Amino acid sequence: MKKNLEKFVAIDIGTYGLRLAEVRVDDDCVNIIKYSSVDYNQLFKDNAPFAIKVLNALEIALINSGTKEKKAVISLPGNNMFESFTSLPPLDERDKDRKKLIIDFEAKQNIPFSMEEIYWRADTFCDSQSYNHLENCALISVNKEKYIEIICAVEEAGLKPFLVTSANYALLNGFIACNPPPKSQDNVLINVGHQITSIILTSQINDVDGLKYAYYFRSCPIAGSSITSQISKELGIAEEEAEKLKREHVHREWKNQEDESEIVYTAQKLARNVISRIKGEVNRSISVYRAQLNKNKPSNMIITGRGFPESAEDAIKLEYVTNMKLSFPSTLDYVINPNIKDFSSILPIIGLAEMASNSDAIFVDFCEKKNTGGIILSLVKGVVKVISIPFKIRMKIYLKEN
Repeated sequence: MKKNLEKFVAIDIGTYGLRLAEVRVDDDCVNIIKYSSVDYNQLFKDNAPFAIKVLNALEIALINSGTKEKKAVISLPGNNMFESFTSLPPLDERDKDRKKLIIDFEAKQNIPFSMEEIYWRADTFCDSQSYNHLENCALISVNKEKYIEIICAVEEAGLKPFLVTSANYALLNGFIACNPPPKSQDNVLINVGHQITSIILTSQINDVDGLKYAYYFRSCPIAGSSITSQISKELGIAEEEAEKLKREHVHREWKNQEDESEIVYTAQKLARNVISRIKGEVNRSISVYRAQLNKNKPSNMIITGRGFPESAEDAIKLEYVTNMKLSFPSTLDYVINPNIKDFSSILPIIGLAEMASNSDAIFVDFCEKKNTGGIILSLVKGVVKVISIPFKIRMKIYLKEN
């Protein structure tokens, strides 16, 4: 394992809250020693600008964790990203310039936004045992304005971004670290968050450079907040009350329905209906993955995320899946703070640690920028517009108005 960073802060920025951990890499041992999780709703109302939520949550997480590290490895929330997968014709190694032109053309065809409004990255992989030998290409993009807002918040909190990637790459690398061969042959990972459900499929492949991973992921807008909205609508209660009901009664194993009240029973049924819709999206994603990469149906299915209720596990299980257990990391020697109880929440942190410390990690990096006197100038696809009002002033204006 080649170490890129030996000490850093890993930050998983979600739509509902963020998780922060101090990571230290010693030889082949990855230590997750300090950890803090902060929900945005503890700080602001829902109408607060997202960057302000991130800044305040970061400041609290840094205090609670006690970390003094400044280098930051960051994953961006799924609702800020757009991900598309396509195939490239087989090209000779000498056709690198032509390959770049083809990827650029595919990005313009597959990303449904103006190229001036986004940053985008591409990652390619090829299965030498595939019948058509096509090279697969992942196209990942992020809105420039949203990206800059989040990076401003991170830097305002006193941190220095070293690597910035998408939440799905963090989950993918965390999953691979936790499921070494032969477990990692054909898998589906479902992470049910607050607003987004990430569906990640991965298989081992024989690349020209050796054993690697093929992957496909998709972000689905049916998640934990969908359950809350459904409970609120059907029971005629406020969203806050529905969220409380969901977390206190729906987010646990459903053992004896006769022991539950009618309201709880109805809420659990509604949750299962939403999870069944997610199952439909999972099946569609698997069909696309198998058709595009000629892969088998996944035999391993891992479900993570705070948006997933334990009472609905059987509503999402696929008939051909044989294993639904998430194991601790074993490809590396991980030492995880014993105070971290929710292992599914730490999975993206493990993935970020992999990307910062392991040269074999799979990811795209958006962190190509320089900070000049508080004005961020992007080196990706030209210079972006300057944010004229300093972040602190904008935050003070918001706090005064609210």
